[in-house]
Amino acid sequence: MLVLSIPIGILIGVLLGIVGFGGSLLGTPLLILVAGFNFYDASTSALFIVLTSSLLALALRDRTELPKRILLPAIVFGMLGTPLGSLASMALPNDLSKLILAVLLVAAGVLAWRGMGSEQKAQLGQTHPVFAALMFAFVGFTTGLTGVGGGYLLVPGLIFIYGLTFSLAVTTSLAVVVFNALISLSFRMWQGVNFSTEQWFDVGLIVVAALIGSAIGSLWIKKINKALVQRIFAILLFALAAALTLRILPA
Repeated sequence: MLVLSIPIGILIGVLLGIVGFGGSLLGTPLLILVAGFNFYDASTSALFIVLTSSLLALALRDRTELPKRILLPAIVFGMLGTPLGSLASMALPNDLSKLILAVLLVAAGVLAWRGMGSEQKAQLGQTHPVFAALMFAFVGFTTGLTGVGGGYLLVPGLIFIYGLTFSLAVTTSLAVVVFNALISLSFRMWQGVNFSTEQWFDVGLIVVAALIGSAIGSLWIKKINKALVQRIFAILLFALAAALTLRILPA
C-alpha cells in the first residue's frame, strides 16, 4: 500500500482541483480495492482525505462571490443527512454499502461523461427550493454513508437549479463538501475510530499527496481540457464500480 499511497493521493487531489468533485469519489473505492480496507474504515479514511484536499482546493480559488443564500440551506439540510448517513454506514451490511457506492459511481460517471457543468449551460438554471433541499440532504446522507463528497451532484445541480457558472458552482460545491465532510468526520470520531498504526500512516500519506495534487490541479484548471478529463474520469468511475460489484458477487 505504501508504494500506491502517493499516486492515489495525487490522483485524488488533481481531479478535485480540476473538476471540483473527482477526487472525493475515488477515496473509498480505492481504499477498499487496493488497500483492503473494510467499507467503514475506507469511508472514514476517505472523509479525512476529502476534507483536507477540499480545504486546500477551496483556499486556492476565488471565494469572494460565494453565494450565502445557497450555502445556508446547503449547510442546514446537509446537517440533516450526514448523521443519518454515518449511522447507516455502521448498520448496513458491508456488501450492501459497496453496492450503493457502486451505483453512485455509475451515476457520477454518467454525469461526467455527458459533460455536466459547462459554462454554456449556466443560463438554464432556475431556482427550485424543494428540489435543492432534497439534493443537499441527499448529498449529506451519501457523504456520511460512503465518504464521498457529493460534488458530482452538487456541481451540475448548482448550475441547473441556481444558474451558477461552472467556476462558481465548483467553488460553492467545495465549500459544501468541506462542511459535510467535517460534520460526518466529527460524528464518526464521536462513534470511535479504531485504525491500526499502519492504516493511520497510509491515510496520512494519501492526505499529503492529495494536498499536493489538489494544488497542482487548481493551478492547471485553466490549461487543461476539462471535457477530456471528465471523459477519462467517467471511464475510471465505471471501472471502479465494476470492480466493486465483482467483489460482491462471490459473496
